[in-house]
Amino acid sequence: MPTLLSLPAELICEILGHVQPVTALHQYNVPEKDRWDIRHWRRTITAVAQTCRYLRDVAGPLLYSRYESAFHNPSVHFIDRLTAESALHHGLRHVAVRTNMSSSAKYTPTPDRISQYHAWADISELEPYGIKETYEFTAEDAGQMELWRLISRAPNVESLHVTAYDWLERNGQGVFDRNPGQPPMWLFPIVLAAQSIPASAHYNGWFRQLHSMTIDLQQKCDTWLVHLFSLPDLRSLCLRSMGSYPYQDWATALTWPETTAMSSVRSLEFVNVAAPANIVVSMIGYCKTLKSFKCDRSSERLVRGYSDAREWCVEILDGLQLHKQTLLSLTLFPWDRLSSYSLTVEYRRLEGFRTLVALEFLNVPWYVLMGSPECFRDEQGNWESMGYWQYPMLRDVLPENLLALKTSINDYELPNGLGIEAALCGGLPPDNWEDDVLLLKSVDFSYNLAHYNKPLPMKFWPIQDAFCRDGCTFTYKFRLDHLDFRKQRSGDTAKT
Repeated sequence: MPTLLSLPAELICEILGHVQPVTALHQYNVPEKDRWDIRHWRRTITAVAQTCRYLRDVAGPLLYSRYESAFHNPSVHFIDRLTAESALHHGLRHVAVRTNMSSSAKYTPTPDRISQYHAWADISELEPYGIKETYEFTAEDAGQMELWRLISRAPNVESLHVTAYDWLERNGQGVFDRNPGQPPMWLFPIVLAAQSIPASAHYNGWFRQLHSMTIDLQQKCDTWLVHLFSLPDLRSLCLRSMGSYPYQDWATALTWPETTAMSSVRSLEFVNVAAPANIVVSMIGYCKTLKSFKCDRSSERLVRGYSDAREWCVEILDGLQLHKQTLLSLTLFPWDRLSSYSLTVEYRRLEGFRTLVALEFLNVPWYVLMGSPECFRDEQGNWESMGYWQYPMLRDVLPENLLALKTSINDYELPNGLGIEAALCGGLPPDNWEDDVLLLKSVDFSYNLAHYNKPLPMKFWPIQDAFCRDGCTFTYKFRLDHLDFRKQRSGDTAKT
């Protein structure tokens, strides 16, 4: 009977590899109490390594294959040990640096460590960051230096996720972030390597295995981002908080390289983006085969050059037509304040979803997909129709091969739910179409900010039953407006 020690080292590594975090620390939306602590994993692997010499040789390198820490409190001892041994730093595969919202502990570099920072500054690539002229390093500055040290010694890293914008937003940026034309210092080794890839004779093969990246841009953007699309194995790229700082006129301030489909990126995501749509469209064009696209627009006041979010979305949706034969998943949230807080004008729905023939999953607000009926409020605040409370039929706007739809609507975006029931049921095959088959398998509908003391705006149960009869799951979420609830309670208290 085979024993543990008789197994090949590769098989034992595979077994230990299943001792993974339950939830990834780089997922910023995971509640702190539910996050898996990397220290528990390290204790487990350390216990295995201390069992015998054979397992020590197998499990030891695994301990240094993953680095996860808070941006403002780096694991300096881990970095020193890893960067000191070639076998260890070549084995680093995953890096996740996050904002630890539950802890305000900061790393304060010692005088000896600051001396090391100045010594590292002798590297020519760091000259633009002015390290030698810096003598007081904040936690943000030290976090950049330590992360740069780690990345610059990790040629085989496979995933890199840095989500520290929340911390920098609250505590201010470091001295190394004041030049918007340069990438963050910790990212510079990757940008430098990617920049040399087109001239393959000078490419040293670093970061060839990097396949997944998440980057906080702190409301900045520049043409150095284009180089990331040259990374040979990059499949997933998420850019958070991409803005337009400090440029007032993008047309003259930045000259983006000609759009050429040369990137292996298949999943492209923008979170809280405040950059003009043409920049997003350029990045879409750099991808050879795009399968997943997510775009979460920032507050309208931050997006310069656009009178409303609809124009911004139209430009992006037009750019996605380049991948209409391959795009499987699309999430698009414009956060249009005009449509969110007023219906004094009609909101015209976006055209172009139906032409994405390969699309299987779509997540957009209701008003983007269906538009709004012509209506207005009278002097008493009641809705009055300017024609019919009529939306297009859902089946007439959805892509033919769509399998799952997720959409949401706020109570103030529509006149008391009128016309919604008919529009939703319009996604079902007509009764006289006996041979028609419903491909749609899932509908997730959210009705948000409903008034506390008013009847339900629509009959959700019959809609759910109708979809179920055609083999489609219909899930609805009904959320009350907590501010309306507070007003109601305040009024009741005043009466008593």
